[in-house]
Amino acid sequence: MSAGHILVVDDEPGMLKYLQTVLELDSYRVTTATNGTEALEKVQRCNPDLVLLDVVMPGADGLETLQRIREARPSTKVVMRTRHPQGGSSDAVRRAGLSLQARTERGDGRSTAFLPGEYRSR
Repeated sequence: MSAGHILVVDDEPGMLKYLQTVLELDSYRVTTATNGTEALEKVQRCNPDLVLLDVVMPGADGLETLQRIREARPSTKVVMRTRHPQGGSSDAVRRAGLSLQARTERGDGRSTAFLPGEYRSR
């Protein structure tokens, strides 16, 4: 039995596969998308329980994609993530109605590759 349906959106194939594998091991049904346009199409078609959305992507970035998801399906839950320290300035995050939830770092002071900057809809 599935724990829920998650749409994972990331332009980096390795990260996309990693997140998919980890979530499937926890019994989630996972759909993937590699850009904002594909993500929006899959949100409308698949109606996932949660969208795990990368902030920094070419074309429509995560903040723009979030706005489009909110317009198409306002009740969709979205968690944004980035491993890029410049991903989503705090002003842009606030304008999008988001709050910085967590930022973790490895012992060497560099950001971790998995969910270091997690944003959530208010």
